[in-house]
Amino acid sequence: MRRAGIVAVIIAVIIVGLFGCKGYVEYVAVSNLKVELVNVAIGRLGLTSADLLLTYEFYNPTGFDSPTFSSKDLRIYIDGTLVGIAMLPPTSVPANSAKRETITITLEYAKIGEALVKMLIARKGTITIEGVIDAKIIFGLIPVSIPFKTSVILL
Repeated sequence: MRRAGIVAVIIAVIIVGLFGCKGYVEYVAVSNLKVELVNVAIGRLGLTSADLLLTYEFYNPTGFDSPTFSSKDLRIYIDGTLVGIAMLPPTSVPANSAKRETITITLEYAKIGEALVKMLIARKGTITIEGVIDAKIIFGLIPVSIPFKTSVILL
């Protein structure tokens, strides 16, 4: 009996150690993700609205694959004015690599103001995306949230 108890304790310590190691490497991968807005383009320019295509890149500089992450509340600003909220679908980034995602946001001229319409037509201004990367580590058991902010200046 005593031997069985010792074996059970050793197995429990090994399992806890493996879970801890997995949690650590997943947390390191997701918390070290670099987010950069790499391109902004006007997809469609209509009479009442325009489609803005925002391409951003996630770079994972660690030696560990990131867990699957998403964002339900990406806030898009043009020259400091909130113009829309978007979602990032679930994605992951392998170790030492990058992944690009493009989101489309439709901007209605009546809602964004005359100054922003001029910025779109002139193609000058600053586009900023703020959000929180949401991931679950250790087999999806523990939620982790990492805030980020990235901008690009349009010329």
